[in-house]
Amino acid sequence: MEKFPQAPVDIFPKIDLERRQILNSLKGFAPELDLIFVVRYFKVKNGWVWVETNPRSRDGLNGYEPIDALFHKEKGKWVKKHVKPCCAEWEDYLEANNIKSMEGYYRHLMQMFPGVTRDLFPK
Repeated sequence: MEKFPQAPVDIFPKIDLERRQILNSLKGFAPELDLIFVVRYFKVKNGWVWVETNPRSRDGLNGYEPIDALFHKEKGKWVKKHVKPCCAEWEDYLEANNIKSMEGYYRHLMQMFPGVTRDLFPK
């Protein structure tokens, strides 16, 4: 809107400040990069958030490995509790925790974090 003030206001999405805070906290994974997060999945339930993103450069020319994370609201702030490992680390994580599927991974997270329910995650 700042760059194109003459454009109709209703074409710009409304920005939820709480969601922006959560996504901005993911920038800590690569603070040297100016990342934009394309959100594949975002759900808030009972003080928990599960978010799945595809980070990319602001100019859209570079894409990066997905970042999927679990947050919990504590004292009014969203705190990162778990980030899904990526690439070879993901395979090692599955093997180390005897996880055979995404459903098993979600069950693992529910065991690690009481209060997280199955309906927080994608079907």
